[in-house]
Amino acid sequence: MTALARVSQLSTITSSLFVGLTLAYLLPLISDLPEAVLGAIVVHAVAHLADIGTLRYYARLHSGSIWGALVALFGVLQLGILKGLIFAVALTLVAVMRRLSAPQDSVLGRLAGSGNFVDVDRHPEAEQIPHLLIFRPNGMLFFANANRIRSRLRELTKQTDGSLHAVLINLEASPEIDVTSLEMLEQLRNELQGRDIALYFARVADRGRDLFDRSAFTERVGLNRIFPGVDSAVDAFLRDGASSNGIRREKSDQAHG
Repeated sequence: MTALARVSQLSTITSSLFVGLTLAYLLPLISDLPEAVLGAIVVHAVAHLADIGTLRYYARLHSGSIWGALVALFGVLQLGILKGLIFAVALTLVAVMRRLSAPQDSVLGRLAGSGNFVDVDRHPEAEQIPHLLIFRPNGMLFFANANRIRSRLRELTKQTDGSLHAVLINLEASPEIDVTSLEMLEQLRNELQGRDIALYFARVADRGRDLFDRSAFTERVGLNRIFPGVDSAVDAFLRDGASSNGIRREKSDQAHG
């Protein structure tokens, strides 16, 4: 038996001994104490279990971590250590699924004089490419958020007043794509094609690209519409746009003729 184990066992025996002596000889002395005094003693003892400094730090971050910490704290106090922790973990998983099912997204624009594309809401000075919507989902794509992403893209494309020629989806923040998301992208491609709007992809992760290849989605989209970077995809759109605009003008002239 190690020294640490002997000390641990000795401390347990000593604590049990003092608790027994207290119940046997000191209980009559504290039995008449008001409940408020007993409550204050319990609060004072429990207060040392919480790291107030860490809780204040979590509160300053405004990241939602403070709520997880408080749930864990009160869960342990009300239900015990094991049940309290299980309760806290379960609520955390629910919160994570809720956040993943409603990911944030960004419309990107190019910073002047550079090849950097940033969120236009956070960087109002960024310039959007005319007739091109650059969309970035800020999270993995899977069954719980596929329809939400599709609805968001529909909303954005309807705000362009018919001046949209192409949609570029930047998947750099989406390392995973499941089958449901792939089906959503296929439906989106068909919808945009019906509206004479091209669909481009950039920064597709290796796993996503493998899924594109195995499902033949790459062939349907076109290998020339999938790019390693946003800047190269934009350059390709600008090159394609010159010829596409000529075709559109010819169709418009024929329709009016």
